Amino acid sequence: MNCSFRLAATFLATFCLALIALSPDAFAQNAQGTILGHVTDPSGSPVVGATVTIKNLGTNLSQQTTTSGVGDYVFVNVQPGRYDITAESKGFKTAQTQGVTLDVEHTLRQDFSLEVGQVMQRVSVTSDAQMVQSDDATIGTVISGKEIEELPIAGRDFTNLLRIQAGASTTGGGVSWAWTMHGLNDDWLSTSIDGARSESISYLVDGINSNDQFFAAQSALPDSFSVSEFKVQNGMYSAEYGQGSAQVNVAIKSGTNQYHGQAYDFVQNDIFQPESPLNRFLNATQPGAVPLPLKDILRQNQFGFTLGGPLQIPKLYNGKNKSFWFFGYDVGLKRQESTSRFNTPTAQERTGNFSDWPYQLYDPSTSGEAPVTAQNPAGRLPFAGNQIPSGAISPIAQNILKYIPTSNVACPNPCPTGTGNYQATVPKPWDTSMITIRGDQNINDNNKLFFTGVFGDQTFLNESAMPLSGETKYTQQQLFGLNWQHTFSPNIFNEARVGYSFQKFQDASQTSFGPDIASQLGFKNEPNVPAFFGPVIVNFNGYQTLGNSNSAWTQQAQTFQYLDDVKIVHGRHTLTMGADIRRMVVNLIDGYGGLMGQTNFTGAYTASNPAQAGSGYGPGLGNAFADFLLGFPQTVSSPSTVPTDHYDVRGT
Repeated sequence: MNCSFRLAATFLATFCLALIALSPDAFAQNAQGTILGHVTDPSGSPVVGATVTIKNLGTNLSQQTTTSGVGDYVFVNVQPGRYDITAESKGFKTAQTQGVTLDVEHTLRQDFSLEVGQVMQRVSVTSDAQMVQSDDATIGTVISGKEIEELPIAGRDFTNLLRIQAGASTTGGGVSWAWTMHGLNDDWLSTSIDGARSESISYLVDGINSNDQFFAAQSALPDSFSVSEFKVQNGMYSAEYGQGSAQVNVAIKSGTNQYHGQAYDFVQNDIFQPESPLNRFLNATQPGAVPLPLKDILRQNQFGFTLGGPLQIPKLYNGKNKSFWFFGYDVGLKRQESTSRFNTPTAQERTGNFSDWPYQLYDPSTSGEAPVTAQNPAGRLPFAGNQIPSGAISPIAQNILKYIPTSNVACPNPCPTGTGNYQATVPKPWDTSMITIRGDQNINDNNKLFFTGVFGDQTFLNESAMPLSGETKYTQQQLFGLNWQHTFSPNIFNEARVGYSFQKFQDASQTSFGPDIASQLGFKNEPNVPAFFGPVIVNFNGYQTLGNSNSAWTQQAQTFQYLDDVKIVHGRHTLTMGADIRRMVVNLIDGYGGLMGQTNFTGAYTASNPAQAGSGYGPGLGNAFADFLLGFPQTVSSPSTVPTDHYDVRGT
């Protein structure tokens, strides 16, 4: 099926659904709302041609329309906020409702019953809270900006509030990996709505698609202090949304006629945490050992500011009542440390001197030269003094030794299980940054523009006490959207939107994209893929492994969005038709199973009984590190010659 046919079929299906779904409500997927109502005279008859005006109390912008032949009026694509609504007609007193609140993706009904009198006379109409949403069948809940700012949320991540929705439940696994942009939120879990898969939730930011198309996770989301409010729609929403078992529609804050801003800093620090009684006990019972920390080091600050107002350039331009801007900046810095303890070779073992090893080691080059016995089925001769000749040490092993730390903790050789002769504390920094911008331009009564931008990144270094064995996780996100709203007549409205979202994710070894370590160590025929660069994984039975098997997952995803909707109000019915075209591009590369290969040393070559080597410590079982010095691995896994996964996916 070619692209043009698919686009035509998509448009036709959308058009047909709109025709079928003729209803009095007016949906929008642009994080805005609808205000409508019915105007009558004292007898209950409709007032035709009455003038209805809505005024945004924050921006002082007004919109005006007239009632239809049945006395109805409607304003679509209205920015959430507080409004005054006025209805007036010749021969009747002017009716006004003050300070009503329009929520994101909400249909607000305000009816008027006009009293006979002069237009100059005003009647105040009380607006009661709508307990039942009779003009919109959508099922959903609005989370206000006040709730977002005042509720305690881990990492100031507003998506945690999805859990408080009716029908929501948390699930383990799923898309809870690092590519989902949740910053310093260490309490995040995938959320299921109404029992559906958590990956089926669709996210929109000011109407712009914000979904990772590979794992169906959210991609670019703003910081919580830049969110005006958001609505979770979990049933009966319009077909124009196009995807998702639930919709999370996020509205970004916008500027008003008054300058408004805030600054904040959320602090977490280990000075507020108690000491570890276990580590205190271990330090007291192990004199001479490197002391264990009594607290886990934690320094976390999440700080930033927001600022918005009218666009004003002294002596050049005054944007009050017309041009508005908003800017939000959020930074997260988390500093933790991790203490590890494991086995590494002693200083003399690194030279081939295993005289401190309590069990005899055997020379594999002498296999068959000694009488075969039950204890020595390989017939090998012992190394004199448990000393490996310096000339027998492998050059590659000597190169690798540069990256293997020497023991620094006194411990009987071999160290008991659960302890170790090397201890080190390494940092694990986590950094995030986020910028959110929005600009609104009221061109005239019939044309409005607004622009949204969200971009940021996060980096986590999962350092290891064993060199060349840590990993790095990096996510970059961008989202941009331009929205144009045009009113052709009091009952015909058009909205056009272009959007772009970008996400880059990398979960790789800390050596990725650096020098070709494997070649420097002396290995041959390694894959020439910079994302895979790192040491060959070296496993020593009883010692800490060098290297890691990180898959070097590198992914880039882009979505280009083009949308145009036309709404025609006819009597009590609203007809919506249009097209939402999304072009998705995903490029992914990764490798599994040991990118640069793997070598496993068990002690079989320095054992008198090779078949039993690797099963622990004891007479005749050899030493894995001694095998490594000799350059005799028990098993070898070849490197990945090409990535095991390489996707270049494009779709519309």
